[in-house]
Amino acid sequence: MRRIGCVGEVGITKEEDYSNWGIQIKVKFRDANPLAILDAHVQSGGERSVATMLYLISMQDLTECPFRLVDEINQGMDPRNERMIFQEVVKASCRPGLPQYFLITPKLLSELTYTKDVTILCVINAPWLSPQWNPMASSLAVIEGGRGAVASQSQQSQSQQGRGYEEEDDEESD
Repeated sequence: MRRIGCVGEVGITKEEDYSNWGIQIKVKFRDANPLAILDAHVQSGGERSVATMLYLISMQDLTECPFRLVDEINQGMDPRNERMIFQEVVKASCRPGLPQYFLITPKLLSELTYTKDVTILCVINAPWLSPQWNPMASSLAVIEGGRGAVASQSQQSQSQQGRGYEEEDDEESD
């Protein structure tokens, strides 16, 4: 939270009955406000999404799992916070030794920065697709390291590399 100019604190709420213990997240997004419990009546949906994602990212090194999956976490965010959280996810998920990270969303901002370790799959399946696409098949965009194009599933299966786009010449490869 400090990196984005905010304050956050995580604590445990203890009750006499252990089954009622819980995690309490407190946040402060503005200098004039005190730390407040993360709550729908206090923070906006975008602020709650930002706090939740930063909490999940901070816990990443403390847990082991085969993959991580986040669904539509960016829906309440303004473009500034969405871009910032996406960059934090890329930084955190591309470190060595960590599992795959899946971010599922119906939208992504344009001109996001990716690393060579990021692959983005865009599944497009809607009745309003242009006539160049088979209306009965989904389309799939594959972007690796920020490069890529959209290809239909039939083009995907015909591709020798299974990517559906031509690799750009890389000056470092032979």
